[in-house]
Amino acid sequence: MLSLVDNFLLRLRFREKGLLLVLIPLVFEIVFVVVLSCSYAAAQSEARAAEHGQRVLAIADSITNALFAVGASMFVGSTDPTLIQARFEAFESNLERLLTSLIDETKGYKEEAAFVDDLVSSTRDLQSRVHQMEEILRNPLRMISQSDFRAARKQSHKSLRQIAESLDKLNAYERSSSG
Repeated sequence: MLSLVDNFLLRLRFREKGLLLVLIPLVFEIVFVVVLSCSYAAAQSEARAAEHGQRVLAIADSITNALFAVGASMFVGSTDPTLIQARFEAFESNLERLLTSLIDETKGYKEEAAFVDDLVSSTRDLQSRVHQMEEILRNPLRMISQSDFRAARKQSHKSLRQIAESLDKLNAYERSSSG
């Protein structure tokens, strides 16, 4: 009793048997290559996403370091207004560069862009408050302006908290999406 496969193979000519001998492994190789190339493309995509996340985290970390540095350098060690002004101007240009880098890096990433928009808004508010405090300090009638200065300082602390929250949210998002 011959099975159907045996019967089929007995009917084939030698050339057809050779063709089957070549085609069957070839089909498996093609399937293997397709699966392998799809896996490679997925791995590349994940690697690009991880690199992007690392760049965003590095920029966010630089912004955090810049904020700590300016806070320490502006309000500790020197009361010379020109030195404080020079430090703040250097900080502002560095911060502008970092924010521009962060905005550029997150273009096309909708969720990240929302965190960055919050961060930029809070940072602009902080810059405005610090400029307001500078103007108050330059006022010759400082006694009258003391309450204004306290209000501006309180608002700048609020802006700093908002910046920290935005950076925390961005960090948490990047860590969750890359891990």
